[in-house]
Amino acid sequence: MTARVAIVGGGAVGQVYGLHMLAAGAEVTYFVRERYADELRAGTTLYSLPRGVPRRLLPTDVQHDMAALGDGYDQVWLCVPTNALTSGALDPVLRAVAGAPQTSLVCMLPGMQVRTLLDAHIARQRVVDGLIGMIAYQAPLPGETFDPPGIAYVLPRVSPSKFSGASAARVQGVVDLLRAGGCPASVVPDARVSLAFSSCLMMPMIVALEGADWRFAELRKGEWLTLAAGAAREAMTLVGAELGVPAPWFRPLVRRPLFSAISYGAKWVAPFDAEVYLHHHFTKVGEQTRLMMRGYLDSAAERSLPSDHIARLNQQVFGRE
Repeated sequence: MTARVAIVGGGAVGQVYGLHMLAAGAEVTYFVRERYADELRAGTTLYSLPRGVPRRLLPTDVQHDMAALGDGYDQVWLCVPTNALTSGALDPVLRAVAGAPQTSLVCMLPGMQVRTLLDAHIARQRVVDGLIGMIAYQAPLPGETFDPPGIAYVLPRVSPSKFSGASAARVQGVVDLLRAGGCPASVVPDARVSLAFSSCLMMPMIVALEGADWRFAELRKGEWLTLAAGAAREAMTLVGAELGVPAPWFRPLVRRPLFSAISYGAKWVAPFDAEVYLHHHFTKVGEQTRLMMRGYLDSAAERSLPSDHIARLNQQVFGRE
């Protein structure tokens, strides 16, 4: 039987997943704002890095009426920034999916508030939690040449997309479909835990990099890396308390030297200009970053746990925002 998949959001990550599900023989419909629909219907060229091999994405359909999400899809994927959920913008999507009990909701959204907000709409048995295992962006970035413009992406084989959920059959259905289309994917005990702790490392580093004007050399000066590492350790403690799990074994190792090594590695290992990519991507999803950092502070206040480094980092980069 042909799988029917709907992807909410027409961004780079959703397009890469859609490309691979189409390759597996699925019907893939995108739900996007009306002003983007015609462009996506015309198709997109995606480039697999590092070789830059082009592949053409031609969706089965493109819709903008979210009520149609209740029309018998096997999977509905949320591939939008977290603030779309917290703002209520996804409420029509969740209402439509709630009325289609056969549909699995695949959630790729980071953030400590996500589970609580989804629980208000969708039974947990129907939700598949996901951790994105790729880098994807609108290409070309400054200094790159891609003709025609499209989406460039990297699928690291050592870091597949990870999925978990209360229904083993729904989770396996997602993983099998991606694997059939050539996208690395795996089942894990709890993707929310993996996502939450990876965000604990990433978000403070990104905020510090923004404070350093998106330059790794500037990031290694002053106290940026000290603040980022301290904020990451505090965030791990908070997330462990939130999820009722121990903080990762490597938490004591999260110090300035580790983050310094990461900054050098990102510069030389990535098959693109990492500084340009990070500036481009995290400026675009800046509200999501701020939302997650505020979530850490709110959790710390609720649980009376330390958050001095998180607060100082927020203040230095975002000021009174």
